[in-house]
Amino acid sequence: MAIMVSTGSSTMFHIRGRRRLPLDRAGFVAGLLCLEAVVVMGALVLFGVAYPDRLRSRLWRNGGEEGWCSNPRLRIYFYANHEEPPEIPLVWSQRLTISNIATAVLSATVFFARLTIAALQYEARWTNLVYDALLAFLWARSAATQNGPDFTDPQHLSERPWYLVRSCDEAWAQNLGWCRIAKWEFSWAILAATFYAARIVGALGWSTYELGKRDGMKIGRNMDSMLVQWTGDAKKWVATNEEEVDEEDWA
Repeated sequence: MAIMVSTGSSTMFHIRGRRRLPLDRAGFVAGLLCLEAVVVMGALVLFGVAYPDRLRSRLWRNGGEEGWCSNPRLRIYFYANHEEPPEIPLVWSQRLTISNIATAVLSATVFFARLTIAALQYEARWTNLVYDALLAFLWARSAATQNGPDFTDPQHLSERPWYLVRSCDEAWAQNLGWCRIAKWEFSWAILAATFYAARIVGALGWSTYELGKRDGMKIGRNMDSMLVQWTGDAKKWVATNEEEVDEEDWA
């Protein structure tokens, strides 16, 4: 059985003791979910296009041939001389591609979990805070790694990937689109990290506001009870004085 309770500017529904979100806050949650859907779907598309290895190896080879970073083709000389080649820079490695798509899939999983919770109108504030902290960290790490260096070739040191410091017009014609996708991936990782960090700040701010509001209401109730007590004591004192005055008049 549904019971509607009105509390000023918001209306809250209760179903047999189950606490549901106020209507105004439910609209805010829906707006956040829409923004999160854009962030998540954009990440899935961008990083899904680059999976499994349709982007980084091409850009690495492009930059190496132009002298903007280490050249992957030169690694064959290490094998020919029975020498151990340098470790593949993380910014060009398959591990980065896999970790990016894994982070995007995890973000999608969290999003659909939140969507289910919102549909059931449950409140999971602290669980969401943990999810936001985890995703903000993962996306910030993704952005930092995508902006990582390539120091494996002493003659062609690269502090940042060439596609982030150069125009994509300088890339080979067949890599022009991949260069732009790589730029978008880096920007999208920053956007995602910022979004989840903003959710954390908003959740903590709202919790602080509600805590202050509850404390204020508690203080107000205490003041009201003290005022009632003082009023009752004053009435008793007035009544007692009136009785004493009446006794003196009769005397």
